[in-house]
Amino acid sequence: MSIKSILQKKGDVVFQIQPDKHLCDCIKLLNTKRVGVLMVIDKDNNIHGIISERDILRAAFNAKGQMCDMLVSDIMTPKAKLITATIEDKIEVIMKSMTNNKIRHIPIMDNEKLLGIVSIGDIVKMLLDDAVTENKHMKDYISGGY
Repeated sequence: MSIKSILQKKGDVVFQIQPDKHLCDCIKLLNTKRVGVLMVIDKDNNIHGIISERDILRAAFNAKGQMCDMLVSDIMTPKAKLITATIEDKIEVIMKSMTNNKIRHIPIMDNEKLLGIVSIGDIVKMLLDDAVTENKHMKDYISGGY
């Protein structure tokens, strides 16, 4: 099972925000789109990093002033520290990377091109769907209905 199969089901929509936007704009977009991360991409479509709910919570804890005055670029995970995967990667590799790095979202890249984002929820859904299908086939086989 590969990441390609997840992206085919999920689609390639990636919500994004520009690095010079204020944190309140980011929070509003996260809530409106009901997602946990946004890719930080400038007007020229260059990737600058990623910003997550967890990044915002850390900033809120450490903030001395108004959070809404902060910029996305102030708290995002920069591109240099971005953990990514490719469309050919196996789900087991992605799961291990998520676990080892304590992250819940991984951008899927083809060189410098962003293809999509896979979350731990996407992986759990795919594994659950596969288990249900396999269980049905086994029951059909055992009962002779195959």
